[in-house]
Amino acid sequence: MDTTKRLARNGSQDFHSGIVKLRETPALRYRLLLVFGLFLVWLACNISLNLGVNYAMKAQPRGLGFDFPLAFTMTHMFFSLAGCSLVMLLRPSQRKLDPRNQLPRYWPRLLCLSFFYVLAIAANNMSLMNVGLSINQIIKSCAPLPVIVMAFLLQGKVVPRYKLAAVILLVSGAVLAVPYGHPVATLGGVLLAVLSTLSVGVKAVLSSILLDKAAESGLIPVVVAWYDALFSGCILLVVCAFTGDIPRMWHYFQDPHKPSDAVLVFCALGTVAFFYNFVALAFIQATSALAIMIAGNFKHVLLILMPLVLYDHDPSHALGWTHMIGISIFFLALFWCTAIDVYNVWNAEGQDKPKPGSAATPTEATPLNGEGQEGKGGGEAPPAARDAVVEGRSTLPCIPCAPPRTVIGPKSA
Repeated sequence: MDTTKRLARNGSQDFHSGIVKLRETPALRYRLLLVFGLFLVWLACNISLNLGVNYAMKAQPRGLGFDFPLAFTMTHMFFSLAGCSLVMLLRPSQRKLDPRNQLPRYWPRLLCLSFFYVLAIAANNMSLMNVGLSINQIIKSCAPLPVIVMAFLLQGKVVPRYKLAAVILLVSGAVLAVPYGHPVATLGGVLLAVLSTLSVGVKAVLSSILLDKAAESGLIPVVVAWYDALFSGCILLVVCAFTGDIPRMWHYFQDPHKPSDAVLVFCALGTVAFFYNFVALAFIQATSALAIMIAGNFKHVLLILMPLVLYDHDPSHALGWTHMIGISIFFLALFWCTAIDVYNVWNAEGQDKPKPGSAATPTEATPLNGEGQEGKGGGEAPPAARDAVVEGRSTLPCIPCAPPRTVIGPKSA
């Protein structure tokens, strides 16, 4: 009983001190608002893109009857390429594109980033031919787990045990929340769905690696999105040459009897795809690869709940008790993960800074804290960052369409 009271008292004191620190630290308020804003934009773009593509791919008259999925995705890449070019044209602070210096050093990672993106799309589309949508969604809900493994193998990041337990609980809740109905699956389809999930995880971790040292490499979100769109679009162009998607797309839009809103939906979804690709990279830079996978699970559960809200009296959209338990577990675990991240951010300033030359193991303990003085992946800090530490300044990482902000703090005596 005394232990419970002591834990509750300590938790209340930590919460109060965190609120005080949030009020007194503009940089902390800015970072939390930035992450929350990026999450909302990412979520809106993701859901809009999912619903829009689903409508476009459905057969007429329920949809638009697009029968060229790979060519459709390829055009999204070219929309993103044009959108990123426009951002760099209009915002001088975002003009970090330097292929002459960046490609010789980073072309293997950039090419792998695009390759795993195309592989994820192709494997997912082929898996849906051999497994039911529910099995596909269950496998996708496990995406945070391979990301933890990939982050350890590629970045050396170690997730604390308490956060690992929260992530496992969150994944379990997301899996239980999926309405499984009458699942149909083949071994090949399951393997393709697993391959797609692993590819998404590798792409997220590679994105985090490329964005880790944006200050010295110039690979800020808009630049990485530009390279990704260029390479992915070219890879898809080659693939479409063998699948016949491009001739089918050409004949579709040449047909005078096509739906009247086909061109409008085509352009609108391309524009949304640009914002989605851009904001997803900015969200990874502000948080971590694991955070965007958790956000993806939140989107899956939200799409499960939406029909309950829209069709609350329709028995065909009712969920069983196992699904409701899964949804409850998911949101409890999501609150747990979020509380861990926010608590770590609140207490980040009070932690002892690592000594110069120390080789501390990078962790996922404070993903909302962005890049530390040594970057997410460890190593020596850039000269500008070292100067900022000496002068008592903290530089916030580059965000979409805005130059980096520097917050001046009190100098040490």
